[in-house]
Amino acid sequence: MTKKTLNKDIRNSLRQSKGRFLSIMLLMMLGAFSLVGLKVSGPDIEDTLNSYMEKANAADLFVVAGYGLSAEDQAEIKKRTPMWSLAILLIR
Repeated sequence: MTKKTLNKDIRNSLRQSKGRFLSIMLLMMLGAFSLVGLKVSGPDIEDTLNSYMEKANAADLFVVAGYGLSAEDQAEIKKRTPMWSLAILLIR
């Protein structure tokens, strides 16, 4: 098939199925816009979360232990984590 015949065949197939072509193009555009929107909004969501956590003075770390923490465990945690960011949740 020559280049001229191929182009003519493509034009004819598009002319005969305008609705299908339009719907496929719209779905592709919707997918591209959704992907771009999710990629762009990610850092904004993270910044909003960080500022909220700072304002709420939320804990940076929670330690959950099913049988409680021994004195050795608590000492190890305190040694590795500054006290201002430490919250221990004991579940007994």
